[in-house]
Amino acid sequence: ALKVSGRTKGGLGIGILNAVTEKTYAEISNTTNGNTRRELIEPLANFNVLVLDQRFRKNSSVSFINTNVTRDKEYRDANVSALVWDLNTKKNTYNLNGGFKYSYINEYEDNNDRKGFNTDLYFGDTSGKYRYGFGGQYVSDNYDPNDLGINFQNHYHAYYGNASYRILKPSKKFNSFNTNFNYYTEFDNRTGRIQEHSINLNYNSVSKKNNYFGFGFNGRPTKVYDFYTPRSTDQRKYVSVPQRFGGHIFVSTNYAKKFAIDFNPSM
Repeated sequence: ALKVSGRTKGGLGIGILNAVTEKTYAEISNTTNGNTRRELIEPLANFNVLVLDQRFRKNSSVSFINTNVTRDKEYRDANVSALVWDLNTKKNTYNLNGGFKYSYINEYEDNNDRKGFNTDLYFGDTSGKYRYGFGGQYVSDNYDPNDLGINFQNHYHAYYGNASYRILKPSKKFNSFNTNFNYYTEFDNRTGRIQEHSINLNYNSVSKKNNYFGFGFNGRPTKVYDFYTPRSTDQRKYVSVPQRFGGHIFVSTNYAKKFAIDFNPSM
């Protein structure tokens, strides 16, 4: 294995990781006749990660990432490239971040090349008492970074947003105070059905006497459809998940005193 990393004076970060693994065998036993055999489960393989990360204006960056897995002879090869960015205004008042990821899988055994992509974009107000943000994501059917990464599901698109209010300095009644609202909805690309839908509202405060109080509300306002649990490519097979709502409240008095109370019911 080889690893090289560093950053230039101009703010360019460079990272390289390369590793070669030898053949891996499993010994398989037949419990009926007692015969055993060795089976090749992973051929000689080369794993490589390359990262180029350019920082600028002390608060922003644009990065290129590539992962590559090349296996000996006619086995599965995989290559995934990504361009990601995190851009902030000079005074850190607004943020724009996102990325575009592209995967290419070469399956020699069935002579099948699969190409897929994953793209997302988010914009947010990141300063002041009132803040907000919204974004979206699209993941294609064949996006697959799992040879040198992990991805649990694909073939969906999503929209999300948030809004919040907070005090930046202690007031007459509160040392700290904040409330936030989050929204997320996700759709299956094939059917257009909602497969994830959630909202939550949270409130947290600390009084001038250092007593804590807060509450939260969360829920799934609509029925959603799970296309992954049936383990089938048939779009007519899915698990229907009903609406759900819950909440909590908490009170915690000042722990600097001899006697304190914690109260935290939820549903």
